[in-house]
Amino acid sequence: MLQRDTQVDEKWQLYLPAEMAERMGDNEEVFVLVDGSGCVHICPFWVPEVPFGGTAVRLRKTGPGRKYARITIPQEFRSTKSFHYGRTVTVVCKKKSVVVWPRPPWKERESVTRVRPRIHAH
Repeated sequence: MLQRDTQVDEKWQLYLPAEMAERMGDNEEVFVLVDGSGCVHICPFWVPEVPFGGTAVRLRKTGPGRKYARITIPQEFRSTKSFHYGRTVTVVCKKKSVVVWPRPPWKERESVTRVRPRIHAH
C-alpha cells in the first residue's frame, strides 16, 4: 500500500505523486466519491457500488514528463471527514482508487517524539 502525506493548496488542488498518478491511467477525468466513513476516493472510473454519489473532475498531468497529476477538490467534498483536521492529509493508493485520509495535527509530533521501548531479558 503506497501512502504519502501531502497538503491541499489554497485553491483546493491536490497533487498526486507519480506512482499514484500512474494508477489513474491516461484518463482526463477521474471520479471523486465519498465512502460510508466520509472519506474521499479518487477513482479512474465510475464505481457503481459506492452509493454516496460522485462527481467527475478534470485530471491534469503536470511536472517533468507529465508524470504527476493534480485535481481540484470539488466544493461539495471540502467538508468531508478527509479534511476534518484541515488541508494536510494522507493519500493512500488502494487497488481501485486513491483515498484521502485526514491527518491529525498531533501525528507530526508523534512521529518525532515516539521512543521505542527497551526490552530487557531477565
